[in-house]
Amino acid sequence: MIYLLKVKLPKETQKDIVDVAAPYIKDEDFFLAQLALEVLIKIIEINPTNTGIYKDSIQNCVKLTKSALIQGNTTSRLSDVFMLIGAHKLADPTMLFNSLISEINKNCLATVSKALAGLILGVDEKSKQGFIQQLIGKVRFFYF
Repeated sequence: MIYLLKVKLPKETQKDIVDVAAPYIKDEDFFLAQLALEVLIKIIEINPTNTGIYKDSIQNCVKLTKSALIQGNTTSRLSDVFMLIGAHKLADPTMLFNSLISEINKNCLATVSKALAGLILGVDEKSKQGFIQQLIGKVRFFYF
């Protein structure tokens, strides 16, 4: 319904919707998590301003990315969310990048990779180059 309206939402309404969706972005019910991510994506696409309201949602997205249980469309939606966050500067991209690459384990590597790809696609060229260089350094350190 939000997407069909395609109108700028009042900031308070936008905040209320994001606040209601944020707690569902977790690995307890992937169907609800995916729906919450879809709502978040539509809100950001329609009205990407007012970065402060996304804090809890972004933190929950990072936690969900680290879940060993996540798979399928939920990983794609997470990638889309991180791309929009980077494109609209809804969070500090360096802090977000560092949060995503910290404490990576083999069970969440594919999801983190998709999330990082989304974030890197969304940020400016200078940030892209820096993030890519950091990733190359981590891969070299990890394997050599």
